[in-house]
Amino acid sequence: MGIGERAERALTRLRSWRNSRLPGALGDFFRQGGSSLLVGNLPIGAEDLVIDAGGYRGTWSCDVLSRYGSRAIVFEPFPAQAKFLRNLFEHNSRVEVIEAAVGDRNGEDKLMLQSDASTRFASHRASESVTIQVLDIAGFLSSRGISEVGCMKLNIEGSEYEVLERLIETGLIRIVRNLLIQFHHVDSSSTERRSKIQNGLRQSHICDFDFPFVWESWTRLQRNAPP
Repeated sequence: MGIGERAERALTRLRSWRNSRLPGALGDFFRQGGSSLLVGNLPIGAEDLVIDAGGYRGTWSCDVLSRYGSRAIVFEPFPAQAKFLRNLFEHNSRVEVIEAAVGDRNGEDKLMLQSDASTRFASHRASESVTIQVLDIAGFLSSRGISEVGCMKLNIEGSEYEVLERLIETGLIRIVRNLLIQFHHVDSSSTERRSKIQNGLRQSHICDFDFPFVWESWTRLQRNAPP
C-alpha cells in the first residue's frame, strides 16, 4: 500500500469518526451506516430502471450501477454539472442524463447557485442564478410509458415536496418500488408538508428508515405492486 493510499484511508476514517459524533438525526444517519444505507439492499436488479433526481457528481448512480447493473435516468438542472455527468457516463448506454429539474409542471425556473445545494427556492446565500428547464414528473413518466421504477432518489433541494405531492395525487407513486428522499427545510411549512406527504406514502409504502430532514427510505407494499 502506497503513502497516498494510506493517507486517503486515514482521511476516510477521520471523516467517519467526525460524522459519527455529529448530533441529532445527521449523526444518527452516519452511526447507522451513512451513505451505505442509500445503496445497500435496494430491491432492484439489472432489469430495473432507477431515477436519480439531483445527480450532482453522479456518485449515487455510479454506486448503484456498479452494484446492481440497473438502467438509470439522471436529472441534473445545473448546466455545468449536467455536462460533467454526460462526460462521466458518455460510454455507458444504460444511463441517460437529462439537463432539467423535476417538479409538478413543465416550464422554466431560476436555479439559485449554492455549490452542492443549488435550489429553485430563494435564498440570501445565493449570489447568482441560471434559468433551467423543469419537467412535470407525472408527465415525464407517462410520456415515456414508464410503468415501473425500481428506485427513485430525490435530493433536489426543496423540489421534493411538489414531486411527491404530484406522484401521490396522480397515483403514480404506486409504480415506484423504493424511494430515497432527502427533505429540506425551505420555509415554515416544511415540517407540516413533510408529515402530510408521509401520511400519503403510508397508503402504498412502508418506511424502512427515517432520519428526519436527512434521509429516509420507503418501499412499496407488495399488495400495491403491479401484476
